[in-house]
Amino acid sequence: MEENSIRKAWYEMDKLFGPSCYGQDIALKDIAQIYVKSILEASDENRIKHLGMKHLKLMTNRMLNGKKFSLFLSHVIRYERFLQ
Repeated sequence: MEENSIRKAWYEMDKLFGPSCYGQDIALKDIAQIYVKSILEASDENRIKHLGMKHLKLMTNRMLNGKKFSLFLSHVIRYERFLQ
């Protein structure tokens, strides 16, 4: 069940990448927050280790903005698309 909620949040977030979704920053942050909360609720050790507990907690509180948020998303993309 927990893996399904993480996968669902990732799928929704993945749909918001690319030029066709330009300007949907708020929606992307909302879904990223759901994704992070799902990871923490599931205590997914692999994702926590790869993405970093500090950054997950900052994202939960919506404290990542600008470049830091973009960098966090690049780590999420790398993990979900290539490393898993």
